[in-house]
Amino acid sequence: MFRIAKDFTFAAGHFIVGHPGECARPHGHNYRVRVTLAARELDDIGMVLDFADLKRIVGRILAPFDHRMLNEVEPFTTVATTAERLAEHVWGEARSHVETLAGERVEVERVEVWENETSMASFEGGR
Repeated sequence: MFRIAKDFTFAAGHFIVGHPGECARPHGHNYRVRVTLAARELDDIGMVLDFADLKRIVGRILAPFDHRMLNEVEPFTTVATTAERLAEHVWGEARSHVETLAGERVEVERVEVWENETSMASFEGGR
């Protein structure tokens, strides 16, 4: 199995509705998002996917969140703004775009969302 990964960053605020502690209050993070792709076979020029294509795909997914209050941006107006849900959202959106570009040869294996240097949540889906 071949794998590639690329990291992305953005800054955003959020609060977690129903949280019993401090996270219920508005606060912010400098998020780091790592998207990992996997393929059993490389393309004709020896790549899982061009890093430039991955950058364009994930950049479009994350752009609406940058310097915004996540609770005010779809789908997070009705979905909890946890790192877990953010990872799940990015995975689903990336999967759709990667599949359009590369077909079933490439899968979005894992998305990690770091709220800070020590706290990370991830989502791994299946086909």
